Amino acid sequence: MQDCELYRQIFMSVMTSVFGMAPLILYPGAGSELYRGIGSVVIGGLLVSTVFTLVLVPAMFSLFLSAKTTMTQAIGAVFGSPKPAFDGD
Repeated sequence: MQDCELYRQIFMSVMTSVFGMAPLILYPGAGSELYRGIGSVVIGGLLVSTVFTLVLVPAMFSLFLSAKTTMTQAIGAVFGSPKPAFDGD
C-alpha cells in the first residue's frame, strides 16, 4: 500500500508541473514561438522521466533480480553448494 501512495505523490507532483507549463504551449500571443518550444520540451521531459522512474526502473530491477536467482540456482545445481574455506577446526 505504501508503494501506491508513493507513486501517487510522484504522479501528482509531475502533473502539477505539467499543468503549470501548459500555458506556455497554449498561449497564442506575441513571442509564443519561443515559449511553445520550451514548454513542450519541459513537459515531454517530465513525462518521459516519470515513465522511466515509475515503470521502466522497477521492471528492469525485477528482471535482473529474477535472472540473478535463476543463475544462482543453475550454478548451485551444477557445482553444488559452496564449502567454507575454513571450518574452524
